Amino acid sequence: VTSSYYFDTETGLKLRRESQEQVQQGTAMQRITHGGNYQPTDGEMMPHAIASEMGAQTIRMKVRDVKINTGLTPEAFK
Repeated sequence: VTSSYYFDTETGLKLRRESQEQVQQGTAMQRITHGGNYQPTDGEMMPHAIASEMGAQTIRMKVRDVKINTGLTPEAFK
């Protein structure tokens, strides 16, 4: 996979990712992923709207809730 990332020069937030990905037919397809509607979550800005384009298909996602490291214990990493 070859990827290019695009960031907002003022905020540093990732706006877009373009990648060339292999599909089952063995050909490379371009996938473009957009992030937006950034909101603070535990001191970090997280995208709450994501759109993924591949060919003629676009999938739009809306994030309802973000939990960071909730319920993890040190034993989970052993």
